Amino acid sequence: MVDMFIDDCLVNSAMQGYLENFKLITPNEVLIEKNEKKGDNYYTATFGPLERGFGHTLAVPFRRILLEYMEGTAPSEVKIINVSHKYQEIPGVREDFISFDLNLRKIKIYNPNRDDLVVGKIKFTGPGDCYSKDIVFENELNYVSCKDIFLCHVDKNQTFECEIIFRYGRGYLEEHEKQFPGIDPRKKDYIILDSRFSPIEQVGYEVSNVRIKDKVEDYEELKLHVKLDPSVELKDCLELANFIYYHQSGGMKKMFRKKDIFTGKVEKPQEDDNENKKIPDVFFLTAKSVLKEVKRACNSFDNENIIFVGDLVQKSREELLKIDNVGDRTIDEISKCLAKYNLKIGIEVPGWENVSDYEKTKRSSISLRHIETFGYNINDQDDYIGG
Repeated sequence: MVDMFIDDCLVNSAMQGYLENFKLITPNEVLIEKNEKKGDNYYTATFGPLERGFGHTLAVPFRRILLEYMEGTAPSEVKIINVSHKYQEIPGVREDFISFDLNLRKIKIYNPNRDDLVVGKIKFTGPGDCYSKDIVFENELNYVSCKDIFLCHVDKNQTFECEIIFRYGRGYLEEHEKQFPGIDPRKKDYIILDSRFSPIEQVGYEVSNVRIKDKVEDYEELKLHVKLDPSVELKDCLELANFIYYHQSGGMKKMFRKKDIFTGKVEKPQEDDNENKKIPDVFFLTAKSVLKEVKRACNSFDNENIIFVGDLVQKSREELLKIDNVGDRTIDEISKCLAKYNLKIGIEVPGWENVSDYEKTKRSSISLRHIETFGYNINDQDDYIGG
């Protein structure tokens, strides 16, 4: 962490002299061991040696970051047949909804692609106990990290059916804090849950004194005791925590830039461009997914860099006629396809040029899954483009 800070900052002669004269020691590596005495998911990460006082200095922020800022995929909404609110009994199930919800919160899933939305379904016929292993996912890359988490008991000759929406996020998010693009899932009979996305369940620490060969001074050693979900590795979590810790010191880093020191001016931090979040989902759908009846024209669109619906609708009729394999009949077919989404060619999409290709691709997959799951709100882009 020190090396990263020095590389990006202006180090004046006083700083260089301090480092050369006092040679602050930094840990060479982090040792990660499994704590067999406590259980399968308990690990200990050892940092050392550290300068005196730095054990507690590092322990507190790292503990907070690990508990509150780690990413994961957890249940966010659930739809159960004949259940419309949290305080209702589930037909054919011994547990009420509150008990089922508490059991469901324990589940984390493998989500290697970091998909924003993952759909899981349960169809279980009693009698018997329903477990997390009974959740079936649309994508084979997604599966639960712990298969033996009890969910509910289903009575004899009864069938329990539900659909669970898993979302990607960080930390802990209560029901009232959640915001959804497009249609609110509540309108589709989904019940919103509190979600604990962080795969880190417990973090404790201890600081002890250590000595190094040929060194008289006392140094410290920091041990982090962590309980985490099997869906993640502790090494990856520590690397992310270190990055977040370093990123939060960016304000001090800017103070030491050369031009700031000599001009006395302080650069204003650039605000993140969130314009793409205001653009409705439909514009991020790929042109090919919307124009399934006009495949021949789609092949020509690739050469003209028309990838998304947002690219297509901003083209005028005259511009489209200049493209190979596109004639008046083809444009009429394109117009029919766009009309299903209350769109037409020759309109403006404000802020589209400011969205990077990476963000467009990322939003494309999210938008498609959201529209397929919750349906399409035709008023979204009307409000946006003034339709």
